[in-house]
Amino acid sequence: MGDLIEEPEVKSVMAGVALLGVPVRQYVDKVTKIYSRRRNSEVDGFDFDSSDTKGLIFNLSLNFHFGLDNKSEVAGHLATKFANGISFREINSNGSYHFEITSTGANLHRDSISVVAGRDEHGYVIYETGNLLQHLVVDHLNRPNIIAPNREEGFVWGFRFGK
Repeated sequence: MGDLIEEPEVKSVMAGVALLGVPVRQYVDKVTKIYSRRRNSEVDGFDFDSSDTKGLIFNLSLNFHFGLDNKSEVAGHLATKFANGISFREINSNGSYHFEITSTGANLHRDSISVVAGRDEHGYVIYETGNLLQHLVVDHLNRPNIIAPNREEGFVWGFRFGK
């Protein structure tokens, strides 16, 4: 098996975060897994080994396009319930890149439902709490056709048909 870093899908995700000022390629030693939650095989992200996770954390901490998840807040605790390690999210309300970083590697993926409303003066994420349940259902439980309470549709439960 060849190096997964050369896969076009991985290059596309890396190019997306590079446009936001994160030269993620310099922190990737080896891509260990590519995955997708969508049926059309669109790549959501990848896992990678890194010998410079501290450098990646430093880069993301200084980048105003990203915010650090604040687990001491109720919303942050819920948003990071399934996250592995320290977590940075793109400041974007229409889906966002999300880094989960441990001491030896990381995961970079794109959340389709963003829980980010902004970034505070300390670099922490300000949460869009109205999207937490929909984020959980779509991005973690992989159920894109279930409607959970969210910012756009309000407090409703149901199913999406068609798509």
